[in-house]
Amino acid sequence: MQKRKLLICIFIIVLVLLTALLLKNYVFEVVITHGPSMEPTIIQGDHILINRLAYRSNKPQRDDIIAFRVGWRIFLKRIIGLPGDIIELKDNSLYCNGKLIKKCQHLHFSNLKKRSLKVWDRHLFVLGDNEEHSMDSRDFGTILYDDIIGKAIFIYLPFNRIKRLL
Repeated sequence: MQKRKLLICIFIIVLVLLTALLLKNYVFEVVITHGPSMEPTIIQGDHILINRLAYRSNKPQRDDIIAFRVGWRIFLKRIIGLPGDIIELKDNSLYCNGKLIKKCQHLHFSNLKKRSLKVWDRHLFVLGDNEEHSMDSRDFGTILYDDIIGKAIFIYLPFNRIKRLL
């Protein structure tokens, strides 16, 4: 009888571990933020839950906060431009399709040769909320849909910062 209880306990532990592993690899990702690029929305040290399935049936939307890869690094940024949008920088202001998005003294397009660009199909233009201290599409260009890990949905640590990200 004791041996049977031990086998049941081992089976339950293995099942829980496998379920957690599957959820981590296919449904959720955890990202710990480094740097001030998304302040004040997300601050350094926040633990963010990423929904890997968010864009399986829906397209990314403007203002979504997404996790994506550029090379080996993972970034969290806000979607500003969608496919077909025209992004322009003029008079220290950022425009999307002629609509003012941000006004800032230090706004720049460091890696872009023109002061305007069209977002290609299956690409996104992303920007950090703290644009003065953010490396984003102004530096590395638009990102491919294929590089998206998922949508940031929740800050779960530290406990005093728990909140849903819309």
